[in-house]
Amino acid sequence: MDAPSNGGRIPKKTFLQGLKPWSKINPEASYLHLIVRPWPLIVYPAIFFAFLAFSTTLAWVVCYVDTAASVYQAPPYLMNIGVSGLYNAPAIIGIFMGAYIGGAFTDLIAEKMARRNNGIFEPESRLVALIIPFFLEPVGLLM
Repeated sequence: MDAPSNGGRIPKKTFLQGLKPWSKINPEASYLHLIVRPWPLIVYPAIFFAFLAFSTTLAWVVCYVDTAASVYQAPPYLMNIGVSGLYNAPAIIGIFMGAYIGGAFTDLIAEKMARRNNGIFEPESRLVALIIPFFLEPVGLLM
């Protein structure tokens, strides 16, 4: 690939090129730089909170999935594999209800936060809606 003639800068993409879900990796960039480049974003409070909420949620789900079979198939429950697998059916229903209600709830919170901010919407205002599930999900998984 020839070096760009605009002083070594990468040329601006067209609108259609920007819509592609993938792009070529810059052949002049080192792989170490490409791996390390996103990590400084963790110091931003919104990204740190999203990371913390997602990782905590994932940890609780993994704990439940790993321990549910051994708990329900041992005494005093003595459930067979098929019945203990049905314990996930209510969770699927709850996920769909939570996604539907949570989406509307997030929009409502974002609208109120934008009104407080003189009509300026900031994407970080949607993160406030994660505070309630952050504390309620572990309780729901233990029930």
